[in-house]
Amino acid sequence: MISLAGGMPNSDLMDIEGLDAACRTWLSDSPAKSRYQYSLTEGEPSLRQMISDRFLSYDQGVDIHDVLITTGSQQGLELAFHVAVAPGEKVIVERPTYLAALQILDIAGIEMASAGGDEDGIALDEVEDLAQSSKVGAVYVVPDFANPTGRVMALERRRALIELSEKYGFYIIEDNPYGKLRFSGQELPSIHQLARSMGSHNCIHVASFSKFISPGLRVGWVTAEPSLLRDMVIMKQSKDLHTSTMSQNIVSHYLASGRLEANLDKAVQGYRQRMHALADALNSELAGSISFTRPEGGMFLWGTLEQDVEASTLLQLALEEGVAFVPGAEFYPAEARYEGANQMRLSYSGITPEQAGPAVMRLKSALRKLG
Repeated sequence: MISLAGGMPNSDLMDIEGLDAACRTWLSDSPAKSRYQYSLTEGEPSLRQMISDRFLSYDQGVDIHDVLITTGSQQGLELAFHVAVAPGEKVIVERPTYLAALQILDIAGIEMASAGGDEDGIALDEVEDLAQSSKVGAVYVVPDFANPTGRVMALERRRALIELSEKYGFYIIEDNPYGKLRFSGQELPSIHQLARSMGSHNCIHVASFSKFISPGLRVGWVTAEPSLLRDMVIMKQSKDLHTSTMSQNIVSHYLASGRLEANLDKAVQGYRQRMHALADALNSELAGSISFTRPEGGMFLWGTLEQDVEASTLLQLALEEGVAFVPGAEFYPAEARYEGANQMRLSYSGITPEQAGPAVMRLKSALRKLG
């Protein structure tokens, strides 16, 4: 089976040697009596300081007190939704959007509304219509190489969303796990960075080390205005007390080792190569059957079936041929799943470049069975 379904980082592109070395350094340098003790709910100070210095350095007003370490960005999203949205308020999501965000909102019983999107991001006219007609607590977006579409929100749309948040009093929950994986195009400031430069404190920035250091360590972070962050700390304390002390220290020592930049370049080159291999194969074998746009980064191609075919039907045949993908309907709120019926997410992160061609040939065989 060749899987184009999972959005996992490729183990071949992870710096396992560097992570092992960071682990050994921590074990040898840390006092034995504190090595396996409880940590602070807010997170290890050394790691919070590094995040403030290296990833939030655009804002001189941000320090370690504005950083909360979370158990992956999944926990960060859960905390953000709960503290940003009051009872009776809605969260606006883009159609389509990250599946796990939809699941978190559904499990939490938080009411959702959705707005469409295009190559430049979420449709702000629809966001404003919803904000005028109902009480909106937050708008959730993945602005850089979105899961599942791979799209990048345009700079002016980021600014305009911030202006709408100020006008209507909602928070922007910015989910940014893929921002470091840029292959081409101009790097854009995060919504959080723009918001701070515009004097706005309405953005909750959720990020993770999972996609460019290690997913298994489960280390992410959130930065937000102080009152929200305090509420998140209290909520996190009731959930897991704190993120793994060992995981935090491995990340901290890895960042201190200076190996991140070189390995990040290697990962970006690797994902770029995989993306082009998959896109070239699709263009060669399935032009006219599946349309897509090459992303500027991230891990996903978003395909649209040109025939009158449902992706869920194609998936069953594709599995018989030995290739997997995720049908697009999975990334839509329940009432809008029909919009994604002929769409599909193809992840290139877990394959080798050499597997791209065979994967596409298997898709082609599955499509032929549909006539």
